[in-house]
Amino acid sequence: LYEKDKALGGQLKSAATPDFKSQLRELVEWYKRQLELLNIEVHLNSEINEDNPVLKDADYIIVATGAVPIMPEISGIENAVDIISAHIYPEKLKGDRIVYCGGGLSACDSALETAQKGKKTVIIEMLEHIAANDHFINRAALFPLLSKYGVEIYTNHTVSEIKKDGVKAINIDGKEVFITADTVVSSFGMKPYNETAKKIDEKYHLKTRIIGDCEKIRKVGGAVREGFYAALTLD
Repeated sequence: LYEKDKALGGQLKSAATPDFKSQLRELVEWYKRQLELLNIEVHLNSEINEDNPVLKDADYIIVATGAVPIMPEISGIENAVDIISAHIYPEKLKGDRIVYCGGGLSACDSALETAQKGKKTVIIEMLEHIAANDHFINRAALFPLLSKYGVEIYTNHTVSEIKKDGVKAINIDGKEVFITADTVVSSFGMKPYNETAKKIDEKYHLKTRIIGDCEKIRKVGGAVREGFYAALTLD
């Protein structure tokens, strides 16, 4: 197993940072322990590309390079902290008022975690509901907590510009509003990080399988199942 980062876990490292995500942290630790028990060779800080000789000697190659944050071409996007960094490096969330552009589950989790630390957090979402694609049971647990900790929510608002002191957004009636911020977080979702995967597949197509977010963005359960099924197909 080759991992370019200094620790295993992939997207779960950022998803599991809130205190209320302890089960995800336990899942990562469980996998680490299983790798030890099964004597699986793990190489950290080791990025693989299509020219690495280890691929030539492999009987099978499974590529799971994950995803990266979407950074849309919105004016001022360079003023925002991406959502993964917001989770892993909370010190980047400077000031007392943090505005999240995008209201998916990851943004909601980070906004709640930050609000629990005493900061004012705001979520701007273009759809009618935040965390719209999440499971009902998760939403039922999340929404009361967002309300309890005073997270301000703007739905049906589309971000039009990100400035150093706030965000311009257009509401459903076409009216522009300005929402002040000390720090703006870009949380517009994730996209597959598949450049390396495509190159490896092109060179070793007959023995390569691409799985997880680098093939298609999916939830934790779907990614785990896909990895399991990929392993089952090996001779």
